[in-house]
Amino acid sequence: MAIAWQGSPKYAGDRQRSIPLHFFAPLADIPGVQLLSLQKGFGVDQLGPTARHFVPVDLGRQIDEGGQAFVDSAAVIQLVDLVITSDTALAHLAGAMGVPVWLVLHLAGDWRWLRDRDDSPWYPTMRLFRQQTSGDWQRVFDRVAGALRERLQEEQAQSATAEQHPAGASHTPVLPAALVLPSAPSERRPE
Repeated sequence: MAIAWQGSPKYAGDRQRSIPLHFFAPLADIPGVQLLSLQKGFGVDQLGPTARHFVPVDLGRQIDEGGQAFVDSAAVIQLVDLVITSDTALAHLAGAMGVPVWLVLHLAGDWRWLRDRDDSPWYPTMRLFRQQTSGDWQRVFDRVAGALRERLQEEQAQSATAEQHPAGASHTPVLPAALVLPSAPSERRPE
């Protein structure tokens, strides 16, 4: 999954929207999860200090060089299962691409994320995770980690079902005898 955690500090509300990278650490501990950093510029300095806790694969320093902003990021986003980010341009890019994206927001997030909802009218594939107490990123990431575990369990269950019933294979469900519907009565012919 792709992650980004910080926007430009030139934005007046950046202190509220940007997240210290170490809060993503519990996600890296979930089996089957590999974090790919799409962070560019501001915030990449946090990659060094997190190395003792977890090390996301740093793609941010290798992508979108050469004047074509977001081309490489879009390619990576298209290939990952999920994007988890603070309120940055990557959230909008992933949402516009129709890719599953989880947006982690400050209690008083930007107006476009509205209030009292966990979805976005602008991006149907976006899920919002908002602070319940200002500055409390830990609880938000506890919810994100729980939702990620649930998502992975659902995907594993779907994968197991798909393996049992491959596409194209004929499958007729077998109902327990108590649930089998009686046959339709035979047609009666008028006498």
